[in-house]
Amino acid sequence: MNDFPLHSVLITVSLLIGCKPHTQELGLTESLELIEQVKATPSKADSLCSTLSTDELRNQCWSSTPIPKTKEQQIERCNKLTDQIKDECFFTLAEQHNDIELCSLAGEFTWDCKTHILQQNCGRYMSAKSLLQYTEDIGLDPEHQGVAGLLHRCLLSKPQIHIRVCNNLPETERCRRLAINLFSQKLQGTIRCATHSSSMKTFNDDELEEILKSEISRQCSREMPQ
Repeated sequence: MNDFPLHSVLITVSLLIGCKPHTQELGLTESLELIEQVKATPSKADSLCSTLSTDELRNQCWSSTPIPKTKEQQIERCNKLTDQIKDECFFTLAEQHNDIELCSLAGEFTWDCKTHILQQNCGRYMSAKSLLQYTEDIGLDPEHQGVAGLLHRCLLSKPQIHIRVCNNLPETERCRRLAINLFSQKLQGTIRCATHSSSMKTFNDDELEEILKSEISRQCSREMPQ
């Protein structure tokens, strides 16, 4: 059997190694330089950001680009990101556009996203029934303590504290406590001692009636001449 000379084998191996494509990850300095290029010229993002070696660097690269003007382009930009940065991007986008559908893309921030959308829109609902229906429609549980608290504040943050709405909301007693606190705060400065009355309505609620009588008595006794 004829063996190849050793030097021929070494030459062949050297040629094979030389033909193998050579890839080298960019160092941190080079990566940051590319990101600076993208900051200066955002149109380079598509060609440069993808060449960076880690998700963190790629996220940093895409995050350095300006937020596009159209919703579609903004969604496309969010999709370029990964992990928590991507979730935060869709969370912000959902709030900006008041779009509950985008909350489903917000990953770990989905619940927070939906509650923020609830807060943005709850002022349009004047009755407990309509607000509860909207809450369920956007995928939130009205019985959840955090959600229930939002519902209370939504329906009680009116010029008049309609405490009876609490009877139709989850955690009724908690709602009533909030209503009583808000009523007491808003009552200040509305007392008219000449008529022993106030512009604040009690909606025939016994607890609010007692608070009103007590405050009228206290305020008017202070104004009586000594």
